[in-house]
Amino acid sequence: TDLENDPQILEINLSEFPILMLAVSGPLPETVLKKIGEKLEDEIEAIPGVLDVVLTGGRERQIRVEFDPDRLAAYQLTFAEIAAALNRENVNIPGGAIDIGSGKYLLRIPGEFTDPAEIDNLVLTLRNGKPVYFKDVAVVRDAFEDRTSYARLNGRQSVSLAIKKRTGENIIAVADRVFALVEAARSQVPEGVRLDVTLNQAKDIRRMVAELENTILSGLILVVGVLFLFLGLRNSFFVALAIPFSMLIAFAVLQALGITLNMVVLFSLILALGMLVDNAIVIVENIFRHRQEGAGRIEAAKRGTAEVAWPVVSSTLTTLCAFFPMTFWPGIMGEFMKYLPLTLIITLSASLFVALVINPTVCASFMTLSEQRRQRPQSRVIGSYRRLLAWSIDRPKRVLAGSFALLVAIIIAYGLLGHGVELFPDIEPNRAIVDIKAPEGASLEESNRLTRAVETIVGPEKDIRYR
Repeated sequence: TDLENDPQILEINLSEFPILMLAVSGPLPETVLKKIGEKLEDEIEAIPGVLDVVLTGGRERQIRVEFDPDRLAAYQLTFAEIAAALNRENVNIPGGAIDIGSGKYLLRIPGEFTDPAEIDNLVLTLRNGKPVYFKDVAVVRDAFEDRTSYARLNGRQSVSLAIKKRTGENIIAVADRVFALVEAARSQVPEGVRLDVTLNQAKDIRRMVAELENTILSGLILVVGVLFLFLGLRNSFFVALAIPFSMLIAFAVLQALGITLNMVVLFSLILALGMLVDNAIVIVENIFRHRQEGAGRIEAAKRGTAEVAWPVVSSTLTTLCAFFPMTFWPGIMGEFMKYLPLTLIITLSASLFVALVINPTVCASFMTLSEQRRQRPQSRVIGSYRRLLAWSIDRPKRVLAGSFALLVAIIIAYGLLGHGVELFPDIEPNRAIVDIKAPEGASLEESNRLTRAVETIVGPEKDIRYR
């Protein structure tokens, strides 16, 4: 009861958010800009995949009738008589039907007003045997509704088109079709009119898809390069196969579940990419060790996989258990973020299947071991690690005490540096919104004056594209 306004409960549908915002601006009357916007609205709505186009900005056309009270009194007319006369004339009259050949056509007599000038010659009534026309008692003006807001882009009058896509449609494909139509329309609009895309969600999706592709290629190259030093070129490819196979299985499962590649899913795939080869490395390396010890390819694949299968499964399950509770994230944020744990669980489960089934099969069929690599002496790195491990096992108390002391030192150092904790790092935003709070009761013209002052201040900034 102490709230200034009543609370509002709204249902949020992500498909209702526009994927593109198109601004039509220029030094032309708002009637011209709005007609251009309406034409573009009709053409864009015809594009496959577009759900709706909402045109904003520009005042609605309004037919104003200004009566002369003295003339109404002189002709003894009331508003009820005028309204009845308008209703009688502004109608479409059905004319029945007509059969022509095999078709049947409905007829109608159009009687609705199409031009305000038609109202001037409308006969309202008879007085002393003479007709009284509408223009005798009123003036009809073709005008616009009273202005309640201003819409400008870079200082020029504008109207905007908000373009929404259908649920499940490819945002990039829909955006490309809209861009092709806008590019063709630029050569058809009057001189001085600009068509600018002020919001493009497809750009962010393209960037994330490019990052995913780059990460996959980089991961393949790095995995092959590192494992080449220890397992050889051919065997390193066996591990690298885990990336494309896991991604392929994950895409198939996501498609079957009806999950599209939105921004959260793409981020999740990039996050999971670094963990896809972990299981494969353990499996392939153990099979390689058995091959070095003289076992055949099939026998090495069986033994190597069986020895580390349960540790690999346990390791993957512990990771999945960390993300599984996030699937029950409540509220609006949960609707957004639930795709992150689902994608990670699906992708890591796919990598486990690849490591336990596909990698051993490939190794049993194609893994080779040259005589030089079979008799290769132990490397210095492995030898140093073996000595360090033996020293640590012989002195467990020292190792545990040193590890605890290192943990305390890290906590103290972190506190002294004073970097603090943040959930999300600060990033440079792509858009900035300036809220102007005018004095109570400020008129529209005063608000417009304040807005123009802000536009003048931010105008010289080189990094601002649209204002």
